[in-house]
Amino acid sequence: MANPKDQLWYDSSEIHVAKTDGAVLNGDDPIFTVSGGPVLVTHFFGLVTTLIGANVATCQIQFDVTEPAGTVNLSTAVAITDDAAGTSYHFTAATPGVLTPTTAGCFDQAPTNMWFLPAGTMQAACSAANDGVIAWYMVYIPLSADSLVTAAA
Repeated sequence: MANPKDQLWYDSSEIHVAKTDGAVLNGDDPIFTVSGGPVLVTHFFGLVTTLIGANVATCQIQFDVTEPAGTVNLSTAVAITDDAAGTSYHFTAATPGVLTPTTAGCFDQAPTNMWFLPAGTMQAACSAANDGVIAWYMVYIPLSADSLVTAAA
């Protein structure tokens, strides 16, 4: 007989998590860690809080799956060179989503890019190191009682 716990529907309230000290590295900057069970990401945005430097650089959001090990591109790579504080990042409805900078920071009705994420790490993969800080914000629904997303160290 099946475990009755497997048939329960867990509270699917959205949970908000932020990483406010995202670096612009030459390579991968871990943003969020998913553990305990899968999640459904309903919203994901970035906000430049400190001017991005002048080194020519692109940024792409990726997810490193724990098992089986692999990296999935959640967005395209887009130029972020000299992005001013207050610039926001959101995604188009394409697959993968186009990481879209908006200098004024405000945008209307962001398209829905929902991602199903198993255990692993979301990261910002940049092509060159720069000064600057990006705050990343995620809204997600846990899909099991043990699903959890935390800001990566």
